[in-house]
Amino acid sequence: KHHDGFALFDTGNTTHRSSVYLGPKRDFVSELFTAAKNEKPHLHRGTYYSLPECSELEPYTGRLPINDYLDDLQLPHMLDLALKYDTDIMWCDIGGPNRTLEFAARYYNDAWSKGRQQLEQDVVQFLILKLLNTLRLDPLRRKAGNRVREWTPLAMAIMQ
Repeated sequence: KHHDGFALFDTGNTTHRSSVYLGPKRDFVSELFTAAKNEKPHLHRGTYYSLPECSELEPYTGRLPINDYLDDLQLPHMLDLALKYDTDIMWCDIGGPNRTLEFAARYYNDAWSKGRQQLEQDVVQFLILKLLNTLRLDPLRRKAGNRVREWTPLAMAIMQ
C-alpha cells in the first residue's frame, strides 16, 4: 500500500481501495508470493506498507466507514500481510501514529509458532544495519562493487 492508500492485496472489509476491488480485480501480492514460494522457496519475501495515507482524491474512491484508522485499517492490513501472506520483512514507510508494537508481538509469535526463528534474527540484523546506516556508521566492509560483505567489529559488538 502506497501513500495514496491504494493496496495491491486483498484489504478485506477495511477498505475497498485495492487492486482486488477496483481493478484489475487481482491480488498481486498473493500471486507474486505464491510464484516466489513455488519457484524460489529460498527467496525472502518482503512487502512495503505506507503507514499514513494522504490522498487528494475526492471522493475517496473505495473508502469504507471505519472508526479508528490505526485499529480498523492500518493494524489489520499489516497483520494480513504478515500472517496471511507470510511476508518475511515489511518496510513501513514515513512514520507517525502506528500500532507497530502490537503488530510486532503478533508477527514474531506467529513466526516462532511456524518455526521461523531465523526470521527474527534476520529482522534484528536488518534493523541494526538500518540504524548504523542512519548514524552514518558503515557496519559492513564492501568489496568489488558492494557484492561481498562481512560484518565489521562494530556491527559484531552490537549484535552481542
